[in-house]
Amino acid sequence: MLTPDIPYLIRRWRECGSNSMQLWREMQALGSTHSARTVCRFITQLRRASEARLAPETQGSPSTRPQGPSARAVSFTLVCPAPKRSQDAQLYVEHLCQLNAEVARANQLMQAFLTLVRERRGQDLQAWMAEATHSGIDELARFARGLHDGPPVAGRRK
Repeated sequence: MLTPDIPYLIRRWRECGSNSMQLWREMQALGSTHSARTVCRFITQLRRASEARLAPETQGSPSTRPQGPSARAVSFTLVCPAPKRSQDAQLYVEHLCQLNAEVARANQLMQAFLTLVRERRGQDLQAWMAEATHSGIDELARFARGLHDGPPVAGRRK
């Protein structure tokens, strides 16, 4: 979320070691709409990187951190439309897809599903569910079967 403001925050943090609330107020004065909590979390990451003797820039994107992004960050990245991903996130997804054909296939199917939802193309859902069910990816097959079966009803067992 902070991507466009990261260079400013890193520069100001290096210049004066400002606390997060001071930096947040500066950003608000410049027209930023980020919450104080978001800025505080980022400044905490900068401090931790500094304590670990890492360059602050490595903390700017989960996709470029030495340990890589968390599973949650990868999930959010994968459900984000490709044109809206940051450059780091897009490169990370492309790298994952090159390393693992199953990840590439899962990504392709997820993006296709999200497009169906965003564009309200319900007429194409059955074809997508069949493709996902036969993809060989258990999680997507289970999801597709769940769409077909509908929501669970109290007292009904599958």
